[in-house]
Amino acid sequence: TSVGMRRGGPLVIYEILRSGPEDTSEALAARAKRLVDAGADAVSVRIDQESGPAGEKDLFLVSRAINGRVPVFARDFFIHPLQICDAKMAGATGIIGITASVTGRGTPILSSYAASLGTQMLSPAARS
Repeated sequence: TSVGMRRGGPLVIYEILRSGPEDTSEALAARAKRLVDAGADAVSVRIDQESGPAGEKDLFLVSRAINGRVPVFARDFFIHPLQICDAKMAGATGIIGITASVTGRGTPILSSYAASLGTQMLSPAARS
């Protein structure tokens, strides 16, 4: 499933993250399914270590619960292509995140790599 513009306006991507240590991967998956049932265009799952101890498991169970009905994005700080592989294997149809590399050419390189895997890459916009 591809993310783009809907007729008449942008798409809304809902971000799923743990509200506390008591949240489980199963609870996140159920929450994502409810959002999709309510009309979400896409879902983003935070997989960084600060957001929870089981990011890839969260992503896997959310992807499984949604079952391809909408795109599922992994959100993280991406600095290496293997992180994109891990997200793809856990069920992500795309990634959202800050990209960087030691050489400063991280975004174009990681974007090309993601595209070679059939994975969309979105970069968040920031207001100053």
